[in-house]
Amino acid sequence: MLQGNLVAITAQQVLVMFLLILAGYLAVRARVLDAGARQGFSSLLVNLVVPAMIVDSYLIPFDPEILANLVRTALLSAAALGLGLGIVLLVQTIG
Repeated sequence: MLQGNLVAITAQQVLVMFLLILAGYLAVRARVLDAGARQGFSSLLVNLVVPAMIVDSYLIPFDPEILANLVRTALLSAAALGLGLGIVLLVQTIG
């Protein structure tokens, strides 16, 4: 059930981002925005709106299962990075 909720939240955030991009595209095509305004909006989106949307999407009630999955994911990620580093060092040593 929780995964379905996370999928819905992610889909909603992607839809909002798509609508923002579409609005910007239409404004440029209609020549409502000039190059300076486009740069300003791009900076606003990248530096403020996107991080705020990411933080907002993670504001959910605490769930021990989510914490356990997060810890498991962090450990698996660290193991994958360690394995990758080991392979690179081995290849550099051999080569």
